[in-house]
Amino acid sequence: MSREIIVEDISITSPSVPQNLSATSSDGAISLTWDAPTDNGNSEIEFYKGFYKLSSASTSTWKKFSFTTNETSHTIDGLENYQLYEIKLRANNGYFNSDFTEIVAVVPS
Repeated sequence: MSREIIVEDISITSPSVPQNLSATSSDGAISLTWDAPTDNGNSEIEFYKGFYKLSSASTSTWKKFSFTTNETSHTIDGLENYQLYEIKLRANNGYFNSDFTEIVAVVPS
């Protein structure tokens, strides 16, 4: 018995930007939520990668946080209260990164 697998040519592209990034603050932490990209680039979203920094810091001081899940929420812990943080996020479909979201700013309290 012979078996046959037919594979279509599928063009994998960058996913679109995650939508509606929002942040809420708590004691020493920022909780993020967002909506998945509207276009996954023909491959499921495998993970999100985010960056944060103190607003007063130079652009070279972004710290990375990433997680190998396609969940659309994350909490950043261990932050200084009453300091303004900037956060941006992008999606990855296993092949390509999306562009970054708009930067959101929030103050843990």
